[in-house]
Amino acid sequence: MRHTYSLLLFALAALAASCERNDETDEILKFYGDVRDDMAYSITESPGAYYLCGQLTEVKRTNGNHITGSKPRVGIVKTDLSGNMIWKKYLGDVYAGSGSKVILLNDGSVLAAGQVTDSVSLETDLYVARLSSSGTLEDENVIKIDRNQACTDIIQTPDGFLLLGTTDAATLPDPGNPADSVFNYAGYLDILFVRLRNNLEVIEAKQWGYPWNDRAVSLKADRNDGYVVAGTTDRHANKGRKNDFFLMRVNSVANITRPVILDSKNDEFASDLEVLDDGYLIAGTSGSETELRRPHFARVPFDIYDTVYYPVQYLNTSSWTVNSITRLTSNYFVAAGRQGQASSADMLFFAFDEWGNMADGKVMIHGSSGSQTAYDVLVDEEDFVIGAGVNSGETNAMITFLKFRF
Repeated sequence: MRHTYSLLLFALAALAASCERNDETDEILKFYGDVRDDMAYSITESPGAYYLCGQLTEVKRTNGNHITGSKPRVGIVKTDLSGNMIWKKYLGDVYAGSGSKVILLNDGSVLAAGQVTDSVSLETDLYVARLSSSGTLEDENVIKIDRNQACTDIIQTPDGFLLLGTTDAATLPDPGNPADSVFNYAGYLDILFVRLRNNLEVIEAKQWGYPWNDRAVSLKADRNDGYVVAGTTDRHANKGRKNDFFLMRVNSVANITRPVILDSKNDEFASDLEVLDDGYLIAGTSGSETELRRPHFARVPFDIYDTVYYPVQYLNTSSWTVNSITRLTSNYFVAAGRQGQASSADMLFFAFDEWGNMADGKVMIHGSSGSQTAYDVLVDEEDFVIGAGVNSGETNAMITFLKFRF
Protein backbone atom coordinates (compact mmCIF):
# COMPACT_ATOMS: atom_id res chain seq x y z
CA MET A 1 0.00 0.00 0.00
CA ARG A 2 1.34 3.42 -0.92
CA HIS A 3 0.54 6.68 0.76
CA THR A 4 1.18 10.04 -0.90
CA TYR A 5 0.66 13.29 0.92
CA SER A 6 0.84 16.79 -0.51
CA LEU A 7 0.07 20.21 0.94
CA LEU A 8 -2.62 22.30 -0.69
CA LEU A 9 -2.82 25.99 0.21
CA PHE A 10 -6.14 27.57 -0.74
CA ALA A 11 -5.50 31.05 -2.09
CA LEU A 12 -7.68 34.01 -1.33
CA ALA A 13 -7.38 35.17 -4.91
CA ALA A 14 -8.46 33.29 -8.04
CA LEU A 15 -6.35 30.24 -8.78
CA ALA A 16 -6.65 28.63 -12.19
CA ALA A 17 -4.60 25.51 -11.49
CA SER A 18 -1.77 24.19 -9.38
CA CYS A 19 0.40 21.17 -9.96
CA GLU A 20 2.56 18.63 -8.25
CA ARG A 21 4.45 15.98 -10.22
CA ASN A 22 6.48 13.06 -8.93
CA ASP A 23 8.87 12.05 -11.72
CA GLU A 24 9.89 8.83 -9.95
CA THR A 25 6.37 7.39 -9.90
CA ASP A 26 4.89 9.26 -12.91
CA GLU A 27 2.26 10.76 -10.61
CA ILE A 28 0.61 14.01 -11.65
CA LEU A 29 -1.57 15.95 -9.22
CA LYS A 30 -3.45 19.09 -10.27
CA PHE A 31 -6.08 21.37 -8.77
CA TYR A 32 -8.46 23.68 -10.61
CA GLY A 33 -10.75 26.29 -9.18
CA ASP A 34 -11.30 29.68 -7.65
CA VAL A 35 -12.11 30.89 -4.15
CA ARG A 36 -15.48 29.17 -3.79
CA ASP A 37 -16.53 25.53 -4.30
CA ASP A 38 -15.44 23.65 -7.43
CA MET A 39 -15.62 19.88 -7.87
CA ALA A 40 -15.53 17.18 -10.58
CA TYR A 41 -17.98 14.27 -10.66
CA SER A 42 -17.12 12.81 -14.07
CA ILE A 43 -14.14 12.44 -16.41
CA THR A 44 -13.79 11.19 -19.98
CA GLU A 45 -10.91 10.89 -22.42
CA SER A 46 -10.47 11.93 -26.03
CA PRO A 47 -7.32 11.67 -28.17
CA GLY A 48 -4.80 13.93 -26.44
CA ALA A 49 -7.16 15.37 -23.82
CA TYR A 50 -9.38 14.83 -20.79
CA TYR A 51 -12.71 16.46 -19.96
CA LEU A 52 -13.81 16.90 -16.34
CA CYS A 53 -17.40 17.81 -15.54
CA GLY A 54 -18.95 18.97 -12.31
CA GLN A 55 -19.48 22.26 -10.52
CA LEU A 56 -17.55 25.44 -11.30
CA THR A 57 -18.47 28.42 -9.16
CA GLU A 58 -18.54 31.63 -11.16
CA VAL A 59 -17.13 34.47 -9.04
CA LYS A 60 -17.93 38.12 -9.70
CA ARG A 61 -15.33 40.75 -8.82
CA THR A 62 -14.99 44.52 -8.90
CA ASN A 63 -11.97 46.75 -8.41
CA GLY A 64 -9.53 43.98 -9.10
CA ASN A 65 -10.12 41.28 -6.52
CA HIS A 66 -13.13 42.47 -4.51
CA ILE A 67 -15.69 39.65 -4.59
CA THR A 68 -19.26 40.85 -5.04
CA GLY A 69 -21.03 37.56 -5.67
CA SER A 70 -20.80 33.97 -6.85
CA LYS A 71 -22.98 31.29 -8.44
CA PRO A 72 -22.35 27.52 -8.73
CA ARG A 73 -22.62 26.50 -12.40
CA VAL A 74 -22.53 23.38 -14.52
CA GLY A 75 -18.88 23.37 -15.59
CA ILE A 76 -16.40 21.58 -17.85
CA VAL A 77 -12.61 21.70 -17.73
CA LYS A 78 -10.55 20.42 -20.68
CA THR A 79 -6.92 19.44 -20.03
CA ASP A 80 -4.05 17.91 -21.95
CA LEU A 81 -2.74 14.46 -21.00
CA SER A 82 -0.56 15.99 -18.29
CA GLY A 83 -3.50 17.72 -16.67
CA ASN A 84 -2.66 21.22 -17.92
CA MET A 85 -5.85 23.20 -18.41
CA ILE A 86 -6.72 24.03 -22.02
CA TRP A 87 -10.06 25.73 -21.34
CA LYS A 88 -12.95 25.80 -18.91
CA LYS A 89 -16.59 26.61 -19.54
CA TYR A 90 -19.51 27.71 -17.37
CA LEU A 91 -22.78 26.22 -18.60
CA GLY A 92 -26.43 26.15 -17.63
CA ASP A 93 -27.80 29.29 -19.25
CA VAL A 94 -28.65 31.73 -16.39
CA TYR A 95 -29.19 29.01 -13.79
CA ALA A 96 -27.17 27.78 -10.86
CA GLY A 97 -26.37 24.09 -11.11
CA SER A 98 -23.80 21.32 -11.32
CA GLY A 99 -22.74 18.70 -13.85
CA SER A 100 -23.04 14.96 -13.24
CA LYS A 101 -21.66 13.34 -16.39
CA VAL A 102 -19.53 14.07 -19.44
CA ILE A 103 -19.19 11.69 -22.41
CA LEU A 104 -17.26 11.77 -25.66
CA LEU A 105 -19.48 11.58 -28.74
CA ASN A 106 -18.84 9.78 -32.01
CA ASP A 107 -18.04 13.02 -33.85
CA GLY A 108 -15.42 14.15 -31.30
CA SER A 109 -17.66 16.63 -29.50
CA VAL A 110 -18.61 16.18 -25.84
CA LEU A 111 -21.93 16.05 -24.04
CA ALA A 112 -22.39 17.31 -20.48
CA ALA A 113 -25.44 16.47 -18.40
CA GLY A 114 -26.49 17.68 -14.98
CA GLN A 115 -29.11 19.74 -13.23
CA VAL A 116 -29.93 23.42 -12.74
CA THR A 117 -32.15 25.24 -10.25
CA ASP A 118 -34.73 27.87 -11.14
CA SER A 119 -34.22 30.85 -8.84
CA VAL A 120 -37.95 31.66 -8.88
CA SER A 121 -39.65 28.26 -8.50
CA LEU A 122 -36.62 26.78 -6.66
CA GLU A 123 -37.26 23.55 -8.56
CA THR A 124 -34.38 21.59 -10.07
CA ASP A 125 -34.47 20.65 -13.76
CA LEU A 126 -32.32 18.45 -15.97
CA TYR A 127 -29.74 20.11 -18.19
CA VAL A 128 -27.80 18.84 -21.22
CA ALA A 129 -25.26 20.60 -23.44
CA ARG A 130 -23.13 19.65 -26.43
CA LEU A 131 -19.75 21.35 -26.94
CA SER A 132 -17.16 21.13 -29.67
CA SER A 133 -13.63 20.05 -28.81
CA SER A 134 -12.66 23.74 -28.80
CA GLY A 135 -15.31 24.54 -26.18
CA THR A 136 -17.93 26.12 -28.43
CA LEU A 137 -21.45 25.56 -27.17
CA GLU A 138 -23.39 23.84 -29.98
CA ASP A 139 -26.69 22.87 -28.31
CA GLU A 140 -28.21 23.01 -24.84
CA ASN A 141 -31.55 22.23 -23.27
CA VAL A 142 -33.11 22.79 -19.86
CA ILE A 143 -35.61 19.94 -19.45
CA LYS A 144 -38.50 21.03 -17.26
CA ILE A 145 -40.59 18.27 -15.68
CA ASP A 146 -42.91 18.49 -12.67
CA ARG A 147 -41.10 18.99 -9.33
CA ASN A 148 -37.36 18.12 -9.00
CA GLN A 149 -35.05 16.02 -11.16
CA ALA A 150 -31.34 15.17 -11.11
CA CYS A 151 -29.13 13.45 -13.68
CA THR A 152 -27.01 10.43 -12.73
CA ASP A 153 -25.87 9.09 -16.13
CA ILE A 154 -26.28 9.48 -19.88
CA ILE A 155 -25.25 7.42 -22.92
CA GLN A 156 -25.35 7.90 -26.68
CA THR A 157 -27.91 5.76 -28.51
CA PRO A 158 -28.71 5.10 -32.20
CA ASP A 159 -31.46 7.76 -32.16
CA GLY A 160 -29.80 10.27 -29.83
CA PHE A 161 -29.28 9.87 -26.10
CA LEU A 162 -30.77 8.15 -23.08
CA LEU A 163 -30.53 10.09 -19.81
CA LEU A 164 -30.85 8.38 -16.45
CA GLY A 165 -31.89 10.34 -13.40
CA THR A 166 -34.16 10.70 -10.40
CA THR A 167 -37.42 12.55 -9.82
CA ASP A 168 -39.46 13.25 -6.71
CA ALA A 169 -42.76 13.70 -8.55
CA ALA A 170 -45.74 11.59 -7.48
CA THR A 171 -46.68 8.65 -9.69
CA LEU A 172 -49.71 6.42 -10.20
CA PRO A 173 -49.60 2.65 -10.74
CA ASP A 174 -48.39 1.67 -14.22
CA PRO A 175 -50.20 -1.46 -15.43
CA GLY A 176 -47.86 -1.71 -18.42
CA ASN A 177 -44.75 -2.22 -16.28
CA PRO A 178 -43.78 -5.02 -13.85
CA ALA A 179 -46.14 -5.57 -10.92
CA ASP A 180 -43.94 -4.03 -8.24
CA SER A 181 -44.15 -0.62 -9.92
CA VAL A 182 -46.79 1.02 -7.78
CA PHE A 183 -47.69 4.53 -6.76
CA ASN A 184 -45.23 6.80 -5.00
CA TYR A 185 -45.93 9.93 -2.99
CA ALA A 186 -44.41 13.25 -4.03
CA GLY A 187 -41.07 13.80 -2.33
CA TYR A 188 -39.88 10.20 -2.66
CA LEU A 189 -37.33 9.38 -5.37
CA ASP A 190 -38.20 7.39 -8.47
CA ILE A 191 -36.12 6.36 -11.48
CA LEU A 192 -36.38 8.66 -14.50
CA PHE A 193 -35.52 7.89 -18.12
CA VAL A 194 -35.43 10.69 -20.70
CA ARG A 195 -34.97 9.87 -24.37
CA LEU A 196 -33.38 12.70 -26.37
CA ARG A 197 -32.88 13.35 -30.05
CA ASN A 198 -29.44 14.27 -31.39
CA ASN A 199 -30.40 17.96 -31.17
CA LEU A 200 -31.18 17.38 -27.43
CA GLU A 201 -34.94 17.76 -27.84
CA VAL A 202 -36.96 15.45 -25.61
CA ILE A 203 -38.61 12.43 -27.25
CA GLU A 204 -40.25 11.23 -24.04
CA ALA A 205 -39.69 10.93 -20.29
CA LYS A 206 -40.64 7.86 -18.26
CA GLN A 207 -40.85 7.54 -14.49
CA TRP A 208 -40.69 4.19 -12.72
CA GLY A 209 -39.95 2.94 -9.25
CA TYR A 210 -40.64 0.71 -6.33
CA PRO A 211 -42.47 2.25 -3.36
CA TRP A 212 -40.38 4.79 -1.38
CA ASN A 213 -36.92 5.77 -2.61
CA ASP A 214 -35.10 4.42 -5.67
CA ARG A 215 -31.91 5.97 -7.04
CA ALA A 216 -30.48 4.61 -10.29
CA VAL A 217 -26.77 5.41 -10.57
CA SER A 218 -25.38 3.71 -13.67
CA LEU A 219 -26.63 3.01 -17.21
CA LYS A 220 -24.79 0.73 -19.65
CA ALA A 221 -25.47 -0.85 -23.03
CA ASP A 222 -26.35 -4.50 -22.46
CA ARG A 223 -24.68 -7.43 -24.22
CA ASN A 224 -27.68 -7.84 -26.46
CA ASP A 225 -30.25 -5.20 -27.38
CA GLY A 226 -31.24 -2.64 -24.80
CA TYR A 227 -29.61 -1.39 -21.63
CA VAL A 228 -29.01 -2.34 -18.02
CA VAL A 229 -29.34 -0.12 -14.94
CA ALA A 230 -28.09 -0.46 -11.36
CA GLY A 231 -29.03 1.48 -8.27
CA THR A 232 -30.26 1.49 -4.67
CA THR A 233 -33.74 1.02 -3.24
CA ASP A 234 -35.24 1.03 0.26
CA ARG A 235 -38.27 -0.94 -0.97
CA HIS A 236 -37.95 -3.52 1.82
CA ALA A 237 -37.20 -1.20 4.73
CA ASN A 238 -40.44 -2.39 6.32
CA LYS A 239 -38.98 -5.92 6.40
CA GLY A 240 -36.00 -4.96 8.52
CA ARG A 241 -33.70 -4.17 5.61
CA LYS A 242 -32.42 -0.68 4.93
CA ASN A 243 -31.02 -0.27 1.40
CA ASP A 244 -30.52 -2.89 -1.30
CA PHE A 245 -28.89 -3.02 -4.72
CA PHE A 246 -31.22 -3.38 -7.68
CA LEU A 247 -30.54 -4.33 -11.28
CA MET A 248 -32.93 -3.97 -14.20
CA ARG A 249 -32.95 -4.49 -17.92
CA VAL A 250 -34.36 -1.75 -20.13
CA ASN A 251 -35.36 -2.05 -23.78
CA SER A 252 -34.50 0.37 -26.58
CA VAL A 253 -37.42 2.68 -25.79
CA ALA A 254 -36.68 2.81 -22.04
CA ASN A 255 -39.29 0.34 -20.83
CA ILE A 256 -38.18 -1.78 -17.87
CA THR A 257 -38.38 -5.45 -18.83
CA ARG A 258 -36.70 -7.38 -15.98
CA PRO A 259 -36.10 -5.80 -12.55
CA VAL A 260 -34.63 -7.55 -9.52
CA ILE A 261 -33.79 -6.45 -5.96
CA LEU A 262 -30.71 -8.15 -4.50
CA ASP A 263 -31.06 -9.34 -0.91
CA SER A 264 -27.56 -9.49 0.57
CA LYS A 265 -28.72 -8.68 4.14
CA ASN A 266 -26.40 -5.66 4.15
CA ASP A 267 -27.21 -1.95 4.13
CA GLU A 268 -25.72 -1.22 0.72
CA PHE A 269 -25.51 1.71 -1.68
CA ALA A 270 -24.76 1.16 -5.38
CA SER A 271 -22.41 3.50 -7.21
CA ASP A 272 -21.47 1.89 -10.55
CA LEU A 273 -21.96 -1.04 -12.90
CA GLU A 274 -19.92 -3.01 -15.44
CA VAL A 275 -21.24 -5.47 -18.02
CA LEU A 276 -19.25 -8.74 -18.10
CA ASP A 277 -19.14 -11.51 -20.70
CA ASP A 278 -21.44 -13.68 -18.60
CA GLY A 279 -23.22 -11.23 -16.32
CA TYR A 280 -22.91 -7.97 -14.43
CA LEU A 281 -20.76 -6.49 -11.67
CA ILE A 282 -22.42 -3.97 -9.35
CA ALA A 283 -20.11 -1.88 -7.18
CA GLY A 284 -20.92 0.16 -4.13
CA THR A 285 -20.51 0.50 -0.38
CA SER A 286 -22.07 -1.12 2.66
CA GLY A 287 -22.81 0.92 5.78
CA SER A 288 -24.15 4.42 6.33
CA GLU A 289 -22.06 7.59 6.59
CA THR A 290 -21.89 7.24 10.39
CA GLU A 291 -20.74 3.59 10.30
CA LEU A 292 -17.57 1.77 9.25
CA ARG A 293 -18.04 1.60 5.50
CA ARG A 294 -16.72 -1.23 3.33
CA PRO A 295 -16.59 -1.85 -0.44
CA HIS A 296 -19.52 -4.01 -1.52
CA PHE A 297 -19.77 -5.90 -4.80
CA ALA A 298 -22.37 -8.19 -6.34
CA ARG A 299 -21.65 -10.42 -9.34
CA VAL A 300 -24.97 -11.07 -11.03
CA PRO A 301 -25.31 -13.81 -13.67
CA PHE A 302 -26.75 -13.01 -17.09
CA ASP A 303 -29.97 -14.60 -15.86
CA ILE A 304 -30.46 -11.89 -13.26
CA TYR A 305 -32.89 -14.04 -11.25
CA ASP A 306 -30.24 -16.72 -10.71
CA THR A 307 -27.90 -16.96 -7.67
CA VAL A 308 -25.84 -13.82 -6.98
CA TYR A 309 -22.21 -14.10 -5.84
CA TYR A 310 -20.87 -11.81 -3.10
CA PRO A 311 -17.11 -11.74 -2.37
CA VAL A 312 -15.62 -12.20 1.07
CA GLN A 313 -16.20 -9.06 3.13
CA TYR A 314 -13.39 -6.50 2.98
CA LEU A 315 -11.52 -6.12 6.29
CA ASN A 316 -10.55 -2.45 6.10
CA THR A 317 -10.32 -0.86 9.55
CA SER A 318 -11.11 2.67 8.36
CA SER A 319 -14.09 3.54 6.20
CA TRP A 320 -13.74 2.88 2.47
CA THR A 321 -16.37 4.34 0.13
CA VAL A 322 -16.58 3.30 -3.55
CA ASN A 323 -17.89 5.95 -5.97
CA SER A 324 -16.85 4.61 -9.37
CA ILE A 325 -15.25 1.64 -11.13
CA THR A 326 -13.64 1.08 -14.53
CA ARG A 327 -11.85 -1.76 -16.27
CA LEU A 328 -8.07 -2.00 -15.66
CA THR A 329 -7.24 -5.14 -17.67
CA SER A 330 -9.28 -7.94 -19.17
CA ASN A 331 -9.77 -9.50 -15.72
CA TYR A 332 -9.34 -6.60 -13.29
CA PHE A 333 -11.02 -3.32 -12.45
CA VAL A 334 -10.15 -0.14 -10.53
CA ALA A 335 -12.39 1.36 -7.87
CA ALA A 336 -12.22 5.05 -6.88
CA GLY A 337 -13.61 6.74 -3.81
CA ARG A 338 -12.37 7.81 -0.42
CA GLN A 339 -10.83 6.49 2.77
CA GLY A 340 -12.26 7.98 5.96
CA GLN A 341 -15.32 10.05 6.74
CA ALA A 342 -16.42 12.78 4.35
CA SER A 343 -15.09 15.57 6.58
CA SER A 344 -11.51 14.20 6.73
CA ALA A 345 -10.94 11.75 3.89
CA ASP A 346 -8.19 10.76 1.44
CA MET A 347 -8.64 9.77 -2.20
CA LEU A 348 -8.79 5.98 -2.54
CA PHE A 349 -8.05 3.72 -5.51
CA PHE A 350 -7.70 -0.06 -5.51
CA ALA A 351 -7.74 -2.90 -8.04
CA PHE A 352 -9.99 -5.95 -7.81
CA ASP A 353 -11.00 -8.90 -9.98
CA GLU A 354 -14.34 -9.48 -11.69
CA TRP A 355 -15.57 -11.38 -8.62
CA GLY A 356 -14.97 -8.34 -6.37
CA ASN A 357 -11.84 -9.69 -4.66
CA MET A 358 -9.09 -7.12 -4.06
CA ALA A 359 -5.79 -7.52 -5.95
CA ASP A 360 -2.67 -7.76 -3.79
CA GLY A 361 -0.52 -4.64 -3.57
CA LYS A 362 -2.65 -2.44 -5.82
CA VAL A 363 -3.93 0.27 -3.49
CA MET A 364 -3.36 4.01 -3.74
CA ILE A 365 -4.37 6.35 -0.91
CA HIS A 366 -3.67 9.99 -1.70
CA GLY A 367 -4.12 12.66 0.94
CA SER A 368 -3.40 16.33 1.60
CA SER A 369 -4.74 19.06 3.83
CA GLY A 370 -8.50 19.20 3.98
CA SER A 371 -10.65 16.33 2.72
CA GLN A 372 -10.31 14.53 -0.63
CA THR A 373 -12.70 12.32 -2.57
CA ALA A 374 -12.41 10.67 -6.00
CA TYR A 375 -15.77 10.60 -7.77
CA ASP A 376 -14.80 9.11 -11.13
CA VAL A 377 -11.94 7.16 -12.67
CA LEU A 378 -10.68 5.96 -16.05
CA VAL A 379 -7.69 3.95 -17.28
CA ASP A 380 -5.82 4.81 -20.49
CA GLU A 381 -4.00 2.60 -22.98
CA GLU A 382 -0.72 2.97 -21.06
CA ASP A 383 -2.32 1.68 -17.82
CA PHE A 384 -2.38 5.11 -16.21
CA VAL A 385 -5.21 5.54 -13.73
CA ILE A 386 -6.81 8.99 -13.91
CA GLY A 387 -9.05 10.10 -11.08
CA ALA A 388 -11.26 13.18 -10.78
CA GLY A 389 -12.82 14.56 -7.64
CA VAL A 390 -12.61 17.27 -5.02
CA ASN A 391 -10.26 18.63 -2.38
CA SER A 392 -12.29 20.45 0.29
CA GLY A 393 -10.79 22.91 2.75
CA GLU A 394 -12.22 25.13 5.44
CA THR A 395 -13.27 27.93 3.10
CA ASN A 396 -13.48 26.43 -0.40
CA ALA A 397 -13.14 23.32 -2.54
CA MET A 398 -11.15 22.66 -5.70
CA ILE A 399 -11.32 20.12 -8.49
CA THR A 400 -8.68 17.41 -8.12
CA PHE A 401 -6.98 15.59 -11.01
CA LEU A 402 -4.70 12.66 -10.16
CA LYS A 403 -2.86 10.51 -12.70
CA PHE A 404 -0.69 7.57 -11.63
CA ARG A 405 0.24 3.93 -12.17
CA PHE A 406 -0.11 1.25 -9.53
